[in-house]
Formats: sequence, structure tokens, C-alpha cells
Amino acid sequence: MYNKMNNNNWISCETSNLTRQEKSLAIYMVKKINRSARKIFEQAYEEQFLKECLMYDDKDNRGVMTVIQGKGYYSLQISFEKDISNYNTIRYMHDKIKSIIEVKGNKDLFLNINAYNITIINYFRNYGFAQDSLGFEYIMNKTVQKIHELSDFKLDDCLEFKKFEDSCSQDYLRLLEDSFREQNLLCNEKSELGENTVSWLKKADEKGEFGALWKDNCLIGLYVLAGEYISNIAVLSEYKGKSYGTKILNFCLKDIFINKEYNDTYLYVYAVNTKAQKMYLKNGFEVSAFYSENTYNG
Repeated sequence: MYNKMNNNNWISCETSNLTRQEKSLAIYMVKKINRSARKIFEQAYEEQFLKECLMYDDKDNRGVMTVIQGKGYYSLQISFEKDISNYNTIRYMHDKIKSIIEVKGNKDLFLNINAYNITIINYFRNYGFAQDSLGFEYIMNKTVQKIHELSDFKLDDCLEFKKFEDSCSQDYLRLLEDSFREQNLLCNEKSELGENTVSWLKKADEKGEFGALWKDNCLIGLYVLAGEYISNIAVLSEYKGKSYGTKILNFCLKDIFINKEYNDTYLYVYAVNTKAQKMYLKNGFEVSAFYSENTYNG
């Protein structure tokens, strides 16, 4: 069910009872942001905290704007097939967001945008939104050829993956700090690593989703998984450019596709991290989405 609005081809859908067509279009559009955006939308719809679902449709372009109201936050998602140059269309979204700002109180306000919609990103950057991250989603589907390649994958004799060890906690933290230092500088971010990070690594290990790569007594890198999602691959800077990242990646893929029998895998890479992007593309990943995550700072 929907109501046609007399404003720039926007349609307001009945959020408690989306038609199959409406839901399919909304999912199609928000997954252009990334898979996390799709999961947030689906959860909000199923648990009935999807506040608004607005769809844009004209002969040249389609888009969606969703408003999710959770406990302590609002989350907005905007995605169009093509970038928007029509000021009135952007102004309508502006007015909608402005109305939320006026009533949100102390709640956080997040805005996730399909990053190919660069005009929208630049517009809202001038209205109190700060970009938290800009990056690509990469995906790989399981294929017979890939399984054959991974079946033959073996580590060199001098290399070994080990489980989490409490005595190595500070080594893991130093590795993560070192590995992402360049990226953090380029993004003007500061790493906040500590007890919560150690707890996160330990919990991943308990689920069989953590591994640390050692060469003799030297820690080289580590990985963290979350189901089929590759959350982190980190390599000490002194070992970068020596194929250790690829070895860790293949170990993860073998675990995901062969041991755990997932049909696909995905990961996120910041746009500034071109070296990692080249590695993933070289090893068979494809870009599946481009995202811009923003927070309202007033």
C-alpha cells in the first residue's frame, strides 16, 4: 500500500504492510549501500521499527529513503540508481531529515548513503553531517574453481596459525594499531584499542573465528571472521608486500567455503586503502557496493 505524494515523484509506503514489490525494490536499493544496510532494513521491517519508507520513481531514476527509529537512535538510508541533480528532490529529503532533527532530542542520527550518489553526500555534509567512513563492499561467491584452488592451499612449514592466547593480548593490539596506522592517518581517525578489543578477539576465538599467523616466534598478522563476513585481516607493516595478507585471506576463504560451507563471503574496505583493494580484486573479489556512513553532529 502506498500514497502518491505531490512532491517530485515520491511515494510514501505503508511501513507495516509493504507489498512484495515495494519490499523487493527497497531491498534492491539499500543493498547498493552495503549488506549491513540491507540487514538493518530487513530487521527494522520485521520488528516493526521502520518508521518511514519513501520511494522515488520517474522515467530516468529510482531511489529509496528509509527512516528507522530504534532505541536511542534514528538511522536513515538513502540510495538512488543514479546520482541526483534535481534540487527539489534533494530538498524534499532535506526537509524530511530536518523534521527528524527537530524531534530526535538526545537520540543519535545516522545517515547511510549509496556513495555513488555523490551530490547527496556533498549536500548533507554542509548541513551538520560528518562522514564516519567511505568504503567499498567486496563479495566473492563460492565456485568449483575456487574450491579446487583452496583445496591445494597449504601454509609454508615455517608458518602457523594459533588460537588466541591471553599472554599475547598486547601483541595483538600493537599489530592492529600498526597495521591500520596509515589508513587512520588518511581518514583522520584515532584507534581506540584496549580491553574491549581484547574481549572482541577472545570471543571470536571462542567461536572459531580468530587466528593469529606466526612465523617461528614472530607474530605476522591475524584475522577475525563473523560467519561468512571477513571482519578484519591485519598484517604488521614490516611484513606487508610479502604475500602474507594473501596467505591469511586464503586461509579464511578455505575455512568459510570448505569447512563452514558458506556459499559466499564479503568484506568492507575503506576507499583510501587502495593496497587492500588491489589484493582483494587480484584474488577474485568483486565490488558489490559503495557506502558513505555519516553521523549528525549539529
